[in-house]
Amino acid sequence: TATSRVIAIGSATAPLRAAIVERVTALRAGDPVDPTTSLGPVIDTAARDRVAAMVADAETDGAQVVLRPPVPSVGAFHPATVIDGVTPGMRVAQDEVFGPVVALMEAADLEAAIRIHNGVAYGLSGSIWTRDVGKALRAAKALQAGVISVNSNSSVHTEAPFGGYKMS
Repeated sequence: TATSRVIAIGSATAPLRAAIVERVTALRAGDPVDPTTSLGPVIDTAARDRVAAMVADAETDGAQVVLRPPVPSVGAFHPATVIDGVTPGMRVAQDEVFGPVVALMEAADLEAAIRIHNGVAYGLSGSIWTRDVGKALRAAKALQAGVISVNSNSSVHTEAPFGGYKMS
């Protein structure tokens, strides 16, 4: 599982965007057997091209790429890309990306965020980040995903069985 969609609510959007860009900027693309590498290639050039097409579609539809650092020119590397201004109907928000891309979306409130999250055909996992325990519980009950974590990005543990929701 990998985070490909981030839905922020209101005033949390700008600081979250900045934190994501900072974190992605620190990733080092390279040989996956090199211990200093944090981003390896996708499975093959066809997958790289499919991910690149999803990013291009998002740009055509009005989203903005806010980060796309260089990657090695040899191999099936796709840059760790951050896209802002993504809307729920965009392909990058509806399909499973299977590449190093984060689509940032903004919601007016928790209910809108839940509608955006549940408005896709997939639901493998999700994470809820909040200081409000009540909101976390409401969201966890409402989100259609196989596994949900709260204030953690480790919703799946590979040593334990897990499954998805809907087409995941």
